[in-house]
Amino acid sequence: MGEETSLQRRGRIGLVLEGGGTRGAYHAGALLAMEEAGISVDAVTGTSIGAINGAALISGKLDELIEIYDHFDPEEVFFGSKEVATALSFNTLRDIQLSTLTAALSAILRDKGVDITPLLHLLEENIDEEKVRNSPIDFGLVSFNLTDMKVIEVFKEDIPEGKLLEFILASASLPGFRLPSETKYIDGGIYKQVPLDLLLKKGPFEKIYVIRTRRDFWTNLDRKGENIEVIAPSKSMGTLLQSSHDHVRENLMMGYYDALRQLKGMQGELYCIEKSDEDSFYRRFTGISFKNMEAINVLFGETGKRNRRAFFERTIPLIASILGRKEEGSYQEIGIEWMERVAFDLDIPRYRVVSEEELLRDIDKALKETEEKDMKSLGRIEAAIVRLTGLSRTEQSTLLRRAWRLAMGGE
Repeated sequence: MGEETSLQRRGRIGLVLEGGGTRGAYHAGALLAMEEAGISVDAVTGTSIGAINGAALISGKLDELIEIYDHFDPEEVFFGSKEVATALSFNTLRDIQLSTLTAALSAILRDKGVDITPLLHLLEENIDEEKVRNSPIDFGLVSFNLTDMKVIEVFKEDIPEGKLLEFILASASLPGFRLPSETKYIDGGIYKQVPLDLLLKKGPFEKIYVIRTRRDFWTNLDRKGENIEVIAPSKSMGTLLQSSHDHVRENLMMGYYDALRQLKGMQGELYCIEKSDEDSFYRRFTGISFKNMEAINVLFGETGKRNRRAFFERTIPLIASILGRKEEGSYQEIGIEWMERVAFDLDIPRYRVVSEEELLRDIDKALKETEEKDMKSLGRIEAAIVRLTGLSRTEQSTLLRRAWRLAMGGE
């Protein structure tokens, strides 16, 4: 008998792509990181933009997908008119303007729906039905049939010949889209944003990668006996129809670096920080001078216990609470989060790979430019510190920066 192939030696790998409109740029970035890590998949399921990106991946168009999102104009591809784009590209519900929604509705009624010809052309150029069908990679999608009021969960073998693009469009259809079909569909996300159960029908899998487009984890992805790795956004990516080109490009970059950090086991949640000695921050904390440690304790309201024990037992837990930690963490974890928070609030670029030392130097340089402003703010902040109540996020950030200066050797 001949030698086993690499495919025979390894178990099957599954991939699930969550729906999310223009947030789908995140998928493309994460898929590039997976490709660079040598990860190939044997089955893909997707909802909405996840179905589009999954089919493009199987078509061998990942490079083109990256290029598309890098220069993407959502207004031109999705909306068909300026009125619709303006109305639907809000960041939060508070941003909705009745006047723009009224204009959008008028435009949709005037045009008898949203013209998706540009989107259709984009799919035709980047999804090859023959390649998808002939590929050994399983492909499935989710949609919702409004005409018959039923859920559509299908794999490529269940889709009639010549109808693959129609089904993919149906999965990504938003209200008002003019689809090339008499049957009315709506975005599959109305039923299932993360089609993990559909993928499991093609199991078993050695490992499953789920690429999310939202930070929340309300979707139950726990499956007994399944090895599931979730790649999720490190910060909010806005609404599913955010129309800013810069916003879409940032989501692309975020997807790449979030996946890179996770796949390579780097430190951090916001930055890609190369793995270092797991006790590096413990040494940094124990190396703080007595004078500065005392000043940090006072800064956090520990006025009666100006010693090292108070710093480690009281002040560090208070810092962790400001950082939003709900569970106890190691000194290394708290130190990394503290460093990331300070770096992020100082607008230090995060889409790159850095060492702890490099990020520390960048922070030190940036802090020198904010010191005078921070010192002017500390009077009110210190007066408000009674178990850290009543502080805004901006004030918390100022407090963390001041403590960081003292902890890392400043005065």
